[in-house]
Amino acid sequence: MNFEAPMYRNRFLHVELSAMLAMLLLTCTPRSAWAAPAPSDSLIGLLGALVQGASQAKVRSSWDGVPMDTRSCVDAALSAKNKRIEDLIGAGVKASDQRISGILNFCQALASRSLRDNFPCRTMNDAGQNVETACYEQFASSGNGELRPVDRDAFIRLAASGGKVEIATLELPAAKTARLQAERHARQVAQAEKQRLVQLKAEQERVRAAELARKELGTFRPY
Repeated sequence: MNFEAPMYRNRFLHVELSAMLAMLLLTCTPRSAWAAPAPSDSLIGLLGALVQGASQAKVRSSWDGVPMDTRSCVDAALSAKNKRIEDLIGAGVKASDQRISGILNFCQALASRSLRDNFPCRTMNDAGQNVETACYEQFASSGNGELRPVDRDAFIRLAASGGKVEIATLELPAAKTARLQAERHARQVAQAEKQRLVQLKAEQERVRAAELARKELGTFRPY
């Protein structure tokens, strides 16, 4: 079975995503909770806490505006580094931060990409012919030259960590069974026709030989 060109086969996307994630986590040190101020600095400390709280609220609000499926994808990508969106919020990273744009773009593209099922496609059969069949799409890892199915979250984590992933086009098992049965039947019909032609040729040769023998017998003169 051959695979059609997958959507996410570009390994540069994965390298970029992984590098961007590593840089983001290196530059985003979570802000520690504000320490209790000395009595003489209580007013300044209170104002600082209010400002920090307001800033934190803005950061969280920016993430609240991100669709849930995209946020779920970002969480899965961050989990490759044992982090979550809450860690970004704690570090003051808004959803609009350019350092997170690569991950967001990847996740938004993935969220808008539904895996197709039972759609027409073509494959190479055992005779090397390009034939029609029905296929479905599957998240897959393609490391070490081997294609292995993975679930959505594993696909995201692998992409975020620089692994080779793709959305593979695979032949539906039922379609493959039906195709192989049809090809086997076609081979049997072709073989039967070949045998019929061989037998017909043999019969024609027998008839010609018999006719030739009759002619020779008709012209035979004993004296």
